[in-house]
Amino acid sequence: MECIYCQNKKLYELNTGQLKCSACKKKFSPKKILTDSEIIECFVDDLTANQTSKKLNINYVTVKKRYELFRSLIANYLEDEYQDKTVLEYDEYIYLQKSKKKI
Repeated sequence: MECIYCQNKKLYELNTGQLKCSACKKKFSPKKILTDSEIIECFVDDLTANQTSKKLNINYVTVKKRYELFRSLIANYLEDEYQDKTVLEYDEYIYLQKSKKKI
């Protein structure tokens, strides 16, 4: 396993079960990473937050917060993609005020 922050391969385990990176000195829990990846898989499989919490035996509020985070990240990504999109002449014509009156 490698550090999730700096990809360093030198990690050591703490008494609490967490891993600590020898380079950036940050701690993280492999159990939490595994749980997050399982929640992501359920999100991709289009399961509801309630179904996911029952399937993984996790608190509903935890799953709901993760789902909200995923949705906000997706929305931000799509908004950025839309802002970078070039406008076609056809798009401009359809949305002009003068052309709306004829339709």
